[in-house]
Amino acid sequence: MSSGLGSLGVYGWTTNPLVEYYVMEQNVGITVGGTNMGTVTTDDGTYTIWKHQQVNQPAIAGSGLYTFWQYISIRNSPRVSGTITVANHFNAWAAKGMTLGTHNIQVVAVESWSGSGSASQTVSNGGTGSTGGSTGGSTGGSTGGSTGGSSSVSLPSDLSIS
Repeated sequence: MSSGLGSLGVYGWTTNPLVEYYVMEQNVGITVGGTNMGTVTTDDGTYTIWKHQQVNQPAIAGSGLYTFWQYISIRNSPRVSGTITVANHFNAWAAKGMTLGTHNIQVVAVESWSGSGSASQTVSNGGTGSTGGSTGGSTGGSTGGSTGGSSSVSLPSDLSIS
C-alpha cells in the first residue's frame, strides 16, 4: 500500500454469539478503539489483543443493524508473509473471556480505503490451498482466498501467507 489506511491479515465472523474478528499482520494508519485485553505471543511475534463493541452496525446476521463484539489481534512488529496460527489467537481470546460462536466465514484479507496500492496473495493450508487475487487502485478494496474445496465450512487452524 502506497498511501491511505489498510490492513493485511485474517478476517472472520462467528454467530451465536455474533463476533467480527481480525488477526492483523500489518496495520497501516488504523486506530483501534475499545479495551486492551493484553497480548498473545505466537508465530514469532507478539500481538496486542483488543475487544471493541460495535453498536447499530451492519453484520452478517442479515439486513438491519446489530450490536456485536469485535476481537482484534494486531501484530506489534508488522510483516507481510509467514504463518498465522489462528487457533492460538482463538485460544488466547477464550482465556480472556472473549467467546466465539459458530464460525461463519474466514478469509485472508487485504483491506485499503482512502488510499492506493496493490496486493497479491497465496494462501495455503498443509500444502492444499487456493490462491487469492490482487486488488488496488485509487479507491482501495479488499480481496482474499481461503482453503477448502467442498461445500462444507472447514476452517484451518493455521494459514500461510506469502
